[in-house]
Amino acid sequence: MQIIHSNSAKVWVLESNVVNGIENRPKTRDFQTAFILYNGGEFIEQKMVHLGSRKGKIGVYSLSISPETNDTLFVLNYNKNNLKKTFSVKKISSMEIYLNEILLQDTIESSSWTLKSLPKPDKW
Repeated sequence: MQIIHSNSAKVWVLESNVVNGIENRPKTRDFQTAFILYNGGEFIEQKMVHLGSRKGKIGVYSLSISPETNDTLFVLNYNKNNLKKTFSVKKISSMEIYLNEILLQDTIESSSWTLKSLPKPDKW
């Protein structure tokens, strides 16, 4: 689990969100979605423009192995609206995470996410 929170907190940027085969991505980096994953299992989802502020959606996350399929699962449980997103982890490294959403029976939209670790700025 350390790979996703670096023993403190790690910022992951949603670089690609493919929904039903169609790329869904903001035109500017400021409005890309970022996830800050903390080592205690909490997360905050916010737009890049709001990093460091109190704006965003909060919740808890988990990484586990499915006993039925033996897949690695990444689950986001949002505190408001009881929203829960469950993903099958396709690939994970210290710099990238590739996820496929596991759909509920009444859901018709299928999505795949590519998260990349936030790099340092090119220029200081």
